[in-house]
Amino acid sequence: MSIKNIPIYIIILIILFIIYSFYKEYTKNKTTIKIMCIGDSITFGHKTPGSYRKFLYNNLIKKGYNIKMIGTKNKKLEKYYYNKNISKKFFLYQANNEGYNGYTICSFGRRKGILELLKRNKCLKLNPDIIILMIGTNNIMENYDYDLTINDFISLIKYILNNISENSMLFVSTILDLDPNHKYNYFWFDNYRKENINDFDVKNMVDNYVIRYNNKIKEIIKDFENRGYNIKIEVGNKVIKNFDKLMIEGVHPNNDGYKKLGDFWAEIIDKYLYENFNKF
Repeated sequence: MSIKNIPIYIIILIILFIIYSFYKEYTKNKTTIKIMCIGDSITFGHKTPGSYRKFLYNNLIKKGYNIKMIGTKNKKLEKYYYNKNISKKFFLYQANNEGYNGYTICSFGRRKGILELLKRNKCLKLNPDIIILMIGTNNIMENYDYDLTINDFISLIKYILNNISENSMLFVSTILDLDPNHKYNYFWFDNYRKENINDFDVKNMVDNYVIRYNNKIKEIIKDFENRGYNIKIEVGNKVIKNFDKLMIEGVHPNNDGYKKLGDFWAEIIDKYLYENFNKF
């Protein structure tokens, strides 16, 4: 078919699409997107520096985005070596974050809480465009009261939403599945074993808590979303199922597990940014 036979409106549509594509790519490269990751040691990276954050950052940079990881911790560039023993190849990543070892949703007993921390360090004043929140694992490890945990979670979500821009997006992740009987973390679940409950029953109790918690926070987040808040729930625990290959000790991912989480979040955020680039 000759170009002379193509209707003029089709040609105009093609030209407009090309212009739009170039504009979108230009915007992606010029606009700085600030991402803040909030959570406990899984976010910080227990025995695995950079956790999933390094892979998230690197993936988005490779896709052409101008990403700035923000937070009050680790305000520097770090190196991630692909295999330090074999190769000197590495990539740089911004290590800023809000991940804190051992933190629960709110403070109780010997545990410090993320909510109190956010109020104290005022990190939300850094104006993140995107927040990734994964929290609640230590509440479950402590066998903390379920109803209080849920109330604390709602308080945390309200605080974050009330202290970020109306254009910011809060992504909340379900927590990962847990293995309370792993030899390296057995004592972390002592509050389930006070009455000499056997390991089989402890595993069932922990599994049930995780399931109830994840299902409830899905419901809570959907309610906030339906009321017009920029918030979404993502099923982070679906990414890591093979404990032997992807976990250190049944609570924290290893580097391979974190890579899967980083790839998971990069895909979600890439899709979000592609659909919402005009907001930034």
